[in-house]
Parts: sequence; C-alpha cells; structure tokens
Amino acid sequence: SEVREWVNQPAKILSTGRNRVVMKENVPIREGVSVNLVIKSFGPQSLWKDAVDVRRTTRAHRSWSAAERLASQGVGTPRPVAYLDVRNGKRLVESYYVSVWEPAATDLRREIIRLFSHDPVCWKIMNLLETVSAVVRAMHDSGVMHRDLGNQNIQLSPEVDGHWAAVSFVDLNRAKLLAQLSLRQKARDLSRIHLPSDLLRVFYEMYFHARPSSAFRKWDQRYRRRYAIHDRTRKFRHPLRSERALQ
Repeated sequence: SEVREWVNQPAKILSTGRNRVVMKENVPIREGVSVNLVIKSFGPQSLWKDAVDVRRTTRAHRSWSAAERLASQGVGTPRPVAYLDVRNGKRLVESYYVSVWEPAATDLRREIIRLFSHDPVCWKIMNLLETVSAVVRAMHDSGVMHRDLGNQNIQLSPEVDGHWAAVSFVDLNRAKLLAQLSLRQKARDLSRIHLPSDLLRVFYEMYFHARPSSAFRKWDQRYRRRYAIHDRTRKFRHPLRSERALQ
C-alpha cells in the first residue's frame, strides 16, 4: 500500500504512459540516512502474458533479478531495492520495481549526437566507445542478456574532459539471466546498438578485442534486419502508443 501511495502521490513524475515512473525523495533507510527512490509501475498486460509470466517471472521480478546480478558482479545499474507483484487469481493487477535514483545521467544516444554536433573530436568519440564497449562486455560476461540494449538504455555519468566515469544499464525488464551467452545471443543484444558510419565496426573490435568472426557478423546482420522490420511496423502493431509518442 505504501508503494501504491508513492506512485499515486509522488514527489516527481519522471515518465508517464503505459509504464509510469516516479521519484520519491528523501526516503529514510536508517537513522540520519535517506535516499531518493525511483518506482517503476508496470502497466496492465494481456491474459496471455500473465499466464506466460507465471513461468518466466514478471517484468518487475526480471528487473530486480538482473540488477542484482549486475550489482553482484560490479557492473553498473541503479541499485536495486525491491520489487512487488500483486495478483488477483491468475491476473497480475499491480507490479512495481524500486531502485535508487541516480542523478544527472546522460545516455549513449544523447552523447553521440552531442559529440558529432558540438564536439567532434576523434579521441573523445573513441574514448566513449571504449568505455561503453568494455562495460557491455562485462554485462555479458556476468551472464545478463539485456534484450533491449538500445542506445538510450546505456546511461553514462556526464563526461569530464572527455572521460566518462560510469556506465549504467537501465530498463532491465526484458533481461534474461544465463550461465554464459552464446555468440548468437551476444549478436542479438548488440544489434540494438546504433552507431554512425564506421564506428560500429570499431565498437565491435573494442568489444571482442579483435575483429568479430564471420559467424557473429552473420547473426548481427540478421538481427539488425529483423529489428529494422520490427521498428518500421511499430505504428501498425501499437497505433495508440505510437500516436502518444508523437504528441
């Protein structure tokens, strides 16, 4: 009930729509110590997805499990606090994921645009790619497959003199935990990352510490084509969501 109150009467609304994200400020965790929390409230889903989630766990649970795995391996993600699922019979009626708020974050999408538009210095761009590729590799080595690894879900601390202090992964609700990622699974995850010109080749060479194999390139091209079709047909599959995004 307290989490529900936080969502309905938040200190700050960070995102609205199907999944509502709010911030609750100055939540005491022990005497004299308080933190700001982010609560993501997952919207209702179909009866079919409710049934599937009984086996594969909910979006909130997946977010928490992936964040716990990353945190335990020293890979950046907002510190997980809790998740809460409320069911009415077979239906999931409420679902929340709670994490510690990380201030002043930017992301890979915004930084690529900023550098190309306002600060097109080669070594800064290379430094950004090297920083991000190393942490993406660390995430995969920890056994976490993000499954929605778009540029906007790779958050960074603002750069200082061309150096980024930290990389953090968000929106983990689709993540899958594995003992080890296959080459195909790595290709599927990495195919959501978009970089201009020849920078994607450089990023992959940094990620693998070598030229990627022909097998990886085959899977990468396949998943990039598949995602391009998925992206182009989004407005037909989710017309209301697409209309809201344009408003």
